[in-house]
Amino acid sequence: MTPTEPKQPFDRSYKLTRATPCFLVSAALFLFALNPAPADAQSADDGKKLLSASQAGDSKLVVQLLGEVPFTEYVRGDGQTPLLLAARNGHVEVVRLLIDARSNVNHQAKPGWTALILAAENGHEEVVTALLEKGVDIELQTTLGETALIAAARRGNTGIVKFLIFAGADPDHKRKDGQTADGLAAQSGHVQTVKALTIGKGSSELSSTSE
Repeated sequence: MTPTEPKQPFDRSYKLTRATPCFLVSAALFLFALNPAPADAQSADDGKKLLSASQAGDSKLVVQLLGEVPFTEYVRGDGQTPLLLAARNGHVEVVRLLIDARSNVNHQAKPGWTALILAAENGHEEVVTALLEKGVDIELQTTLGETALIAAARRGNTGIVKFLIFAGADPDHKRKDGQTADGLAAQSGHVQTVKALTIGKGSSELSSTSE
């Protein structure tokens, strides 16, 4: 009789090892269902979407995002917010949506940019008007000391210069380098802007004298 080989003990570790990957995947899926992405991660994702939609002027997506979660002032690494991005690009409908959602109209990014300064510099009259209607601080400055009026004058945006002067912007304000709105406008050959500033200065002086 041929001797039989002793039976080997059942190798439980082998079967467990082979079954482990499926088990872990199932467990991970189960746990993920019970514990979705953390709120802060979801919030960050919504913030990126809102920043992108605001920059692109996608008002429908902005409405959707604002309706899904309580509004949070999302700030990019350079300090830009959805409102600043929309203002810079002239998306007045998105600007109004964000203002109504209580976005900070006086928020300053690096190096001191505000929604008003960016809109004024880039010639977006409707955005400037929308911000002025909401009581934006008209004299906020960049780190260089540039106001919205100086930014508009430097780029020759005469209509906005008139709006800002009428709203009470100081036409005599100087940047830290000593440059003024009319000086910068003259250097760039913006004749009509210089005229508007000259008239504005006269109106300011007349107003202060009558007071």
